[in-house]
Amino acid sequence: MYEDGSDANYTVYRKKREELDKDFIVFQKRESFDKEKDKTVDSSKKVLTKIIDKIAEMADKKPWIVEEEKKDILDRVEETRQWMEDELNK
Repeated sequence: MYEDGSDANYTVYRKKREELDKDFIVFQKRESFDKEKDKTVDSSKKVLTKIIDKIAEMADKKPWIVEEEKKDILDRVEETRQWMEDELNK
């Protein structure tokens, strides 16, 4: 933009501005994600805890659900929790 800017026409400047706008949008999205990250992580952890609590309640309320199915769900919850921790520690 600054090399031969004195004799460049407006289309060159418009193209450069569009490129800068694209970069700015990317940075805005990153900023927005960073601001919301803690709230999203807390909300996700609460959901995972609720799932675990619901599985514990199933022993009395829904005895026809076999232990293998409950264990499968708990394993998936743990995988999800571990994935979240790994991603947050990067």
